[in-house]
Amino acid sequence: MEFTFNWTTWPFVEIGDLEDGGLRSRLDPELVSDLEAWSLFMLENFDERTGFSSEQAELMANDKYQDLARRLRAENLAFDTCVWWG
Repeated sequence: MEFTFNWTTWPFVEIGDLEDGGLRSRLDPELVSDLEAWSLFMLENFDERTGFSSEQAELMANDKYQDLARRLRAENLAFDTCVWWG
Protein backbone atom coordinates (compact mmCIF):
# COMPACT_ATOMS: atom_id res chain seq x y z
CA MET A 1 0.00 0.00 0.00
CA GLU A 2 1.24 3.49 -0.81
CA PHE A 3 0.38 6.72 1.02
CA THR A 4 0.49 9.52 -1.53
CA PHE A 5 -1.53 12.22 -3.24
CA ASN A 6 -3.83 10.58 -5.81
CA TRP A 7 -5.88 13.51 -7.17
CA THR A 8 -8.84 12.34 -5.08
CA THR A 9 -10.04 12.95 -1.53
CA TRP A 10 -8.42 9.69 -0.33
CA PRO A 11 -4.63 9.15 -0.33
CA PHE A 12 -4.74 5.38 -0.92
CA VAL A 13 -5.69 3.33 -3.94
CA GLU A 14 -7.75 0.40 -2.74
CA ILE A 15 -8.47 -2.43 -5.14
CA GLY A 16 -10.83 -5.30 -4.64
CA ASP A 17 -13.94 -5.87 -2.63
CA LEU A 18 -14.47 -2.84 -0.40
CA GLU A 19 -17.78 -4.08 0.94
CA ASP A 20 -16.21 -4.23 4.41
CA GLY A 21 -15.50 -0.48 4.22
CA GLY A 22 -11.87 -0.81 3.23
CA LEU A 23 -9.13 1.02 5.05
CA ARG A 24 -11.45 3.79 6.23
CA SER A 25 -13.35 1.31 8.40
CA ARG A 26 -10.16 0.13 10.13
CA LEU A 27 -8.76 3.55 11.05
CA ASP A 28 -9.69 5.99 13.77
CA PRO A 29 -12.46 8.28 12.42
CA GLU A 30 -10.46 11.41 13.32
CA LEU A 31 -7.49 10.10 11.30
CA VAL A 32 -9.79 9.32 8.37
CA SER A 33 -11.13 12.87 8.51
CA ASP A 34 -7.61 14.32 8.63
CA LEU A 35 -6.47 12.17 5.68
CA GLU A 36 -9.44 13.40 3.65
CA ALA A 37 -8.76 17.01 4.70
CA TRP A 38 -5.11 16.72 3.63
CA SER A 39 -6.15 15.31 0.25
CA LEU A 40 -8.65 18.14 -0.20
CA PHE A 41 -5.97 20.69 0.75
CA MET A 42 -3.71 19.19 -1.92
CA LEU A 43 -6.48 19.36 -4.51
CA GLU A 44 -7.07 23.03 -3.69
CA ASN A 45 -3.42 24.11 -3.42
CA PHE A 46 -1.39 22.02 -5.86
CA ASP A 47 -1.25 22.01 -9.64
CA GLU A 48 0.87 19.43 -11.47
CA ARG A 49 2.22 22.02 -13.91
CA THR A 50 2.77 25.02 -11.65
CA GLY A 51 3.26 23.40 -8.24
CA PHE A 52 1.87 24.75 -5.00
CA SER A 53 -0.13 27.94 -4.75
CA SER A 54 2.45 29.33 -2.31
CA GLU A 55 5.54 28.33 -0.37
CA GLN A 56 3.43 28.34 2.79
CA ALA A 57 0.95 25.87 1.23
CA GLU A 58 3.83 23.57 0.27
CA LEU A 59 5.26 23.65 3.81
CA MET A 60 1.83 23.01 5.33
CA ALA A 61 1.10 20.11 2.94
CA ASN A 62 4.43 18.43 3.56
CA ASP A 63 4.34 18.92 7.33
CA LYS A 64 0.83 17.47 7.49
CA TYR A 65 1.87 14.56 5.26
CA GLN A 66 4.70 13.67 7.66
CA ASP A 67 2.35 13.96 10.64
CA LEU A 68 -0.23 11.73 8.97
CA ALA A 69 2.44 9.15 8.09
CA ARG A 70 3.51 9.07 11.73
CA ARG A 71 -0.10 8.63 12.88
CA LEU A 72 -0.71 5.85 10.34
CA ARG A 73 2.37 4.01 11.57
CA ALA A 74 1.09 4.39 15.14
CA GLU A 75 -2.03 2.53 13.95
CA ASN A 76 0.33 -0.31 12.86
CA LEU A 77 -0.48 0.21 9.19
CA ALA A 78 2.19 -1.06 6.79
CA PHE A 79 2.64 1.28 3.82
CA ASP A 80 5.17 3.03 1.60
CA THR A 81 5.40 6.79 1.29
CA CYS A 82 5.68 8.56 -2.04
CA VAL A 83 6.27 12.32 -2.17
CA TRP A 84 6.25 12.73 -5.96
CA TRP A 85 5.17 16.40 -5.73
CA GLY A 86 8.24 17.48 -3.73
